[in-house]
Amino acid sequence: MRKSSKIVLALIILTFIIGIYFYSHFPDQVASHWNTKGEVDGYMSKFWGLFIAPFIMLGMWILFILIPKMDPLKENIEKFRKPRFPHPKFLILENQKLGNRKLEVGKLGKSEVGS
Repeated sequence: MRKSSKIVLALIILTFIIGIYFYSHFPDQVASHWNTKGEVDGYMSKFWGLFIAPFIMLGMWILFILIPKMDPLKENIEKFRKPRFPHPKFLILENQKLGNRKLEVGKLGKSEVGS
């Protein structure tokens, strides 16, 4: 299992533990929807109020684990897992160059810009 998958799984387990801890502290019904006036107009049981997010997170994590295994072009997935972005220092330098160019254009007179 990849390090990132272990971290995500640990966070999902932590959300379940937090839900279990607070389960006895919640009322039987919890607010789930508010109207435009800010008044509660929808309720759900405390079980779903506490555990719907962790179950969605768990389901998505499982999908993200299984989908690459079902893909017939697995080698393409490995290509995309590698970072494709340049080093942050490179981006900062390029941004500075662009800013300097803007300053140079701003210093030009109106007659010089048109020619």
